[in-house]
Amino acid sequence: MKRFIDVGFNCPCNLKCPYCLADNIHAAVNFRYEPSHIVNGLSLERLGGSCLFQITGAGETLLSTEVVPVVHGLLRQGHYVNITTNGTVSKRIEELMSCETVLLEHLCFTFSLHYTELMRLNLLNDFIENVKVVKKKGCSFCIVLCLADEYFPYMDEIKHLCQNEFGALPQVDIVRYPLDLQGRQGNVDMVAGEYNAIAKSFDSPFYCFIRKIYKQKRREFCYAGDWSFVLGIDTGLMRKCVESGVSHNIFSDISMPIPFAPMGYECPSAYCNCGVNFLTLGVIPRMKTPNFVEVRDREHAGWYTPPMKQVLSSKLKDNNSEYGLLKKLDYYISANITTLRSSKLFKQPQTNITVEALDKRSERGQFTEVKITKIVIDNVAYAPCSLLRDGWYCDGSSIRWNNYTPNIEKTAVLEIPSGRKRELYFSKNKWMGMAIVNLKNKDFLYDGYADADNDIFVLHL
Repeated sequence: MKRFIDVGFNCPCNLKCPYCLADNIHAAVNFRYEPSHIVNGLSLERLGGSCLFQITGAGETLLSTEVVPVVHGLLRQGHYVNITTNGTVSKRIEELMSCETVLLEHLCFTFSLHYTELMRLNLLNDFIENVKVVKKKGCSFCIVLCLADEYFPYMDEIKHLCQNEFGALPQVDIVRYPLDLQGRQGNVDMVAGEYNAIAKSFDSPFYCFIRKIYKQKRREFCYAGDWSFVLGIDTGLMRKCVESGVSHNIFSDISMPIPFAPMGYECPSAYCNCGVNFLTLGVIPRMKTPNFVEVRDREHAGWYTPPMKQVLSSKLKDNNSEYGLLKKLDYYISANITTLRSSKLFKQPQTNITVEALDKRSERGQFTEVKITKIVIDNVAYAPCSLLRDGWYCDGSSIRWNNYTPNIEKTAVLEIPSGRKRELYFSKNKWMGMAIVNLKNKDFLYDGYADADNDIFVLHL
């Protein structure tokens, strides 16, 4: 396994779970590229070898008709695929099972057990039968219960169902607010007696690992962005990790190489979101973790087939080389530019500037993001993140705003050293929008659109 790709896309849902983080269960599926183009853009040659794809829609993954040809194409390329689903779309599962039998050994499912909704909609039997269908066809699977308060009265029923139908108790995931990655309180306190006691009664290694890494800031060198990345398969937009900004459209020209670059020491998140995927696969090789299968499988029930177990028990470092000391040092300097400049920075007079994202795009623009990559004062470069005092968020050493991350203020306040020559370096590409920079009551307009993917705009203040 060369790389891990966490795939997402916008889609509706057929359930209405009260704890769901999805904003719009009626969202339309709108793939910008044809499935054949997507598959060709994710070839073994371009990715460097066989990879594991985790495919999870914003709603119910299998409501999208595009999923089947994409999954079949990835399997035929030689990749491995894990699909997260609520297990209710029988027709789509039947279509997925029409692939060559030998390739189904490379396919696995994470079935999310939304018990009360399945009961309300009379879909529980469909869920059970669909799990049995994929197992009979030679696919691997696991059952995951999102442990919400709504399920507490039904714990005995759920356990009895899973033991009888699937041979084991489900794995347990936690409920979170969408904002808790910025360090806010989660929806449940995992040290609370009742919640933790109920979760522990499932003897779930999945839950135990999530609890272990929950709200633990990762400061090690992380290879996410190189050994793994996040992909909006409906748009082609690639990100290094869940909490980093968009870096590239890898489908706009599939003849070009993908610009892999690690997160390094620059993780912006309060803790590793989806660490149960990324960390168990080894994006931080110096961190000892169980492997991907060990936190999911119920070995006595045979949820994972031997071929999939062998692949998913490996780590990404087995097929990748770690960076040398000097290369890591470059990333360390970048991540700690605030400290390196602090003695000089805070002895100088400071000037406040504001940058207001307009949430507006040019006529040909595709999105409205704004990103500042560098600030130069009298020929001395500073990391914008080190100068940010309020608003926006840090993306490595840069700062960024977008309209899809919740509760981010449109206005960034930067405290910069005084100087005669001030330059703000903005990203310019098809996805960048417009902003107004204000310095000493004087406004400067920035338009981030460019035909090129990696252009730069320098605003002289």
